[in-house]
Amino acid sequence: MKKLNIATLALALVAAPASQAAWTLVNDFEAGVTTGITLGNTDPLATGNGDISVIADPANASNMVLQLDPGTFANGTDTNNTWFVLPFADVTTTGTLYTRFYLAGPLVDIVMGTSHVAEPGSYGDYSAIARVELDTILDYHDGSYTEVIGSSVSAGTWYDLWIAMDVTANTYDVWIKGTGWPSATKVATGADFRSNSVDPQNRMYCRMSTGNLETPKSFDKVLFDNVWVDTTAKNISIPSAADPQDPLSGGSVPQDNGSGNMSNLSTNTSVGAGGLTTGFVVVGDNRRVMIRAVGPRLGALGVPGTMADPMLEIKTNSGATAVASGDDWGDESNAADILVTAAALGAFGLPVGSADAVIMMSLDAGVYTATVNGKAGGTGQAIIEVYVLE
Repeated sequence: MKKLNIATLALALVAAPASQAAWTLVNDFEAGVTTGITLGNTDPLATGNGDISVIADPANASNMVLQLDPGTFANGTDTNNTWFVLPFADVTTTGTLYTRFYLAGPLVDIVMGTSHVAEPGSYGDYSAIARVELDTILDYHDGSYTEVIGSSVSAGTWYDLWIAMDVTANTYDVWIKGTGWPSATKVATGADFRSNSVDPQNRMYCRMSTGNLETPKSFDKVLFDNVWVDTTAKNISIPSAADPQDPLSGGSVPQDNGSGNMSNLSTNTSVGAGGLTTGFVVVGDNRRVMIRAVGPRLGALGVPGTMADPMLEIKTNSGATAVASGDDWGDESNAADILVTAAALGAFGLPVGSADAVIMMSLDAGVYTATVNGKAGGTGQAIIEVYVLE
């Protein structure tokens, strides 16, 4: 059995420096679910018209992305609209929403942007807007939709998109990078918020229109990945840890969300029959912790010989008192909270239904141990992660 030095770990947890990166991950969709994302449609969803789902990236099967399917054309002169709303932290002065988008085909009418409305119901609920229409020309809203000259967007390739907001001035800039724009290029400067609202921007709002049989608009699907927000500044950089599954990002998963109050410890080794035990310290008042024992997910990240089904147990340092135990994380009563917290921290996602174990709970000040063992005596590579939260 491998046991780490408690004093060393206490120092690591208390003194871990805060990240200086301003980007905060909203969702990279690696968890494989649409939890927290609101879907809407002008045609009743019960008819199956329009949907969102998480699928494998067509350009990289190991990367998960969000797919927006507009549904089918309406009959006659009716038009169906399908949209999703993804919440993020408030931008009250200046800030930037970053994402990547991919057109599965040229037949799209997609409007991407920000909103302050929890349940948008019309295009007027947008504030900042970037739009791609049937002619695959990028435009933005500045009193009316304004086309960006020479801005054809190609289907079948990923684009980086930045929407940099000045909420107090009711204006925004749009930047894009991808085919046709080899580096980040500013295509809109000081455009007016369509909503003319100085309320905090806190929603990513994407809306597609199918048009009708006479005037078709959207048929092809649009994909999104790596949604990040900088709530403090206009930030035209690609987040350095965009997605460990994304070969374009070249980054690693951040271990600190920039608050200065979250610390992280991880230990990775081959776990034998005796298990792996890691010590950690909770200081000050009662603190919330998230502890993960990961085995199967490591295999998808290229680690050979992983533990098939890890089990996790938390004890007081004396070993006399078992505080909590866990097996498959999706069976936990707070699985939805675990999912959202992991995404907010920038931790790599765990697929729904995986056998990885996670415990998220509050602990009093003290010294604890986290032990991972394989179910039915299983062995293999595993990692323990300890996150001490605000």
